[in-house]
Amino acid sequence: MPRYKTGCVDIRPLLIRQTHLQALPPPALSTDFTLEIESGGPAMNSSAPGTSSWSYSLRANFYALTPAETYYEVVWQVPNMVSKALPVMILMSLMEAVILKLTNRKDNWRLHIAVLNYSSGGLSEALNNFVFRGAELSAYIWVYDNWRLSCLAWDSLYTYFLSLLGVEFCFYWWHRASHETALMWAAHSTHHSSEDFNMTVTARTSWTMRPFKWIFFLPLAFLGLPPSVFLMHQQLSYIYAGWTHNETVPKLSKVIPVLGHAIEFVFQTPSHHRVHHGAKGTARQELRPDVHHLRPPLRHLCRGARGRAARLRDAQPDREQQHHYDPRLALDRRFGGRRRA
Repeated sequence: MPRYKTGCVDIRPLLIRQTHLQALPPPALSTDFTLEIESGGPAMNSSAPGTSSWSYSLRANFYALTPAETYYEVVWQVPNMVSKALPVMILMSLMEAVILKLTNRKDNWRLHIAVLNYSSGGLSEALNNFVFRGAELSAYIWVYDNWRLSCLAWDSLYTYFLSLLGVEFCFYWWHRASHETALMWAAHSTHHSSEDFNMTVTARTSWTMRPFKWIFFLPLAFLGLPPSVFLMHQQLSYIYAGWTHNETVPKLSKVIPVLGHAIEFVFQTPSHHRVHHGAKGTARQELRPDVHHLRPPLRHLCRGARGRAARLRDAQPDREQQHHYDPRLALDRRFGGRRRA
């Protein structure tokens, strides 16, 4: 049977009306409709101009875009937010490096580790753009088109807040599973394997994280969150994590006595993420039982800090990751790390 519905709009009345107008001469097309035909779809969102400005890049790093600036009707209109936010992100990273050098904390920022982190992130981002993001969106769009329970407007304030909270909620469960599941920790361990903790660690990711991540966001497609809205907020959530990998920003409660407490109660801040990573010395101190109640995959890495993982941690994150895929690691965990590495 032919499908008469596109999105949430029933087009059967339009088809009936078209049969009565076939004999009439075509009307003059308006400028907006001509632009829509030439562009292959709806006109671009005019509420988000100046996406190449420094102000836009700065606000994107802190999830501070206005709701109207996040409204895009279809997926192909959504910009690559990582590339938009990258200039300010690199500038903040350089400022952090200078501050660490001037305050005699140069051991927290080493050039060869920073280059390695950005190289790892560049490879991951390239694979994400060329391979995984299209596959993830295809799965999300298929679920959205065939199984959604509701239809949320792409330009609604309610949809904005639902997507903001929904993407963060799904990200939380993916991140928690990455720490509690051995197979996913093998992919996520690269991010936690650096001895330095600074903004370059944001880019220290592995492409093997992506095959697991997309599954956790499919509930948003069932709820009816439009794919364009999901794609926009997923990127903003990833970008926001950049400044939280920061060694120079103190606890906000010390800088802003009252408001700082409120901000840290609601939002993730660098002080929170330093605890999560256990800086300084990510792989050693994050895993202390008094800091986090973590499952065996992470506790084993603490034991491995005295063995092979320690030798591979900084200079060879790819080999450190392969160490976690080694079937002999299962025996290490089984016998409490008593086997020789």
